[in-house]
Formats: sequence, C-alpha cells, structure tokens
Amino acid sequence: MSDYTIIVGKLISNLSLLGYYQRAKTLEQTVVSYTSVSIINIFFPLISKIQKDLELVKETIEKSYIIISYLIFFIIGILFINSREIILVLFGENWLFVDNYFSILILSAFTPLVSLLITVISS
Repeated sequence: MSDYTIIVGKLISNLSLLGYYQRAKTLEQTVVSYTSVSIINIFFPLISKIQKDLELVKETIEKSYIIISYLIFFIIGILFINSREIILVLFGENWLFVDNYFSILILSAFTPLVSLLITVISS
C-alpha cells in the first residue's frame, strides 16, 4: 500500500465515497497496466530485430516515442471524454459517481505511461 492511499483514506472519511474512489483507481490501473504491457510487447521485438544497426535503432526509438506518446494521449482523451459511458456500461447506474474520480485519475495516467516508455527506450 502506498502513502497516497493512506492519505486519500484519511481525506475521504465517507466509506461509500472511498469505495467509489477505489473502483475508479482500479479501473485506471487496469488501463495503465494493459497499455504498458501492449507497448512492451510491441516495442521490444521491433528493436530486437534491428539491434545490429544502431542508427536505425536510434531513428526507430525517436519515431516510436512520438507515435506512442500521441497514441497514449489519444487513448486517455477518449477515456476521459467517454468516462461516464464507460462506467455505465462496465458497472451500471449505481456506480456513476465513479465517473468523477475516474476522469481525474485517467488524466494522471499519462505520466506513468510516458515514464514507462522512457524507461523502455533507455534500456
């Protein structure tokens, strides 16, 4: 359990609101996890095929970084815009309050995904 979880738990004393937050956080982490795995599964085989040509590797990494950053931004934008509908389809009307938390959390997902991309590129 991380420090921010304890802080959020202290700030949100209402248990039902805390449940909404936790559901939104779980959904956001699922998006980050699947996106990260997809990036790694595509990027590593691509680089390993061309690893002998360092100039091509460098060029591919630069192009990939730009394309993947735009793609991540696009996906997060779609999730942010359609968060209400996503929550409605996945969880039903009783969980619509999760939409507020999910909208905020999904915007913060851009940072770990780009950070992962930089880590993958630098290794």
